[in-house]
Amino acid sequence: MREILSLAATGLSSLEIAASLSLPRPTVATRLRLARRLFARALTRSRRWPR
Repeated sequence: MREILSLAATGLSSLEIAASLSLPRPTVATRLRLARRLFARALTRSRRWPR
C-alpha cells in the first residue's frame, strides 16, 4: 500500500500505477482507498491530546 500511495502522490492515475506494478486496476484502487483511510486515521490520531 505504501508504494501505491507514494505513486499516487506523484500524480499517477490508478491505471498508470496498475501498469507499472503489474497489478489489476481494481486491486490498485482498493489498496489506494485503504491506504488513504489508514493515513488519514494516523494523522487525526496524532493531533489528539495525549491520554
